[in-house]
Amino acid sequence: MTTEQYDALGRQTAVYEPGQSASTGTPNLKFSYNVSDSAASVVDSYTLNDDGTYRETEVLYDSMLRSRESQAQTVGGGRDISDVYYNTDGLESETTGQYYNSSAISTTYVQAQSGVVP
Repeated sequence: MTTEQYDALGRQTAVYEPGQSASTGTPNLKFSYNVSDSAASVVDSYTLNDDGTYRETEVLYDSMLRSRESQAQTVGGGRDISDVYYNTDGLESETTGQYYNSSAISTTYVQAQSGVVP
């Protein structure tokens, strides 16, 4: 049976899949949230690997809480990034394919220039 945990605001914080007991303290998925009025708001997701470590993915949101950038930790270090751009009407106008960056995951936008990344 899948067990889920939530914080006081109703946001999902942990998922324990069948075979993984909530009493072990090692969830299959973990989530953390950082809402900011002066920088990107961020949702961090952690996926349990076979060796007991976690793989991190981070989604950065703009001031209207629209997804702007996704950063996923890579096996050899660095991150795969994809960006979302919006037009003046606030509608999604472009989404880039994933591109690699050798830096660690960060709460700072990388934002490749529109049209540069496939």
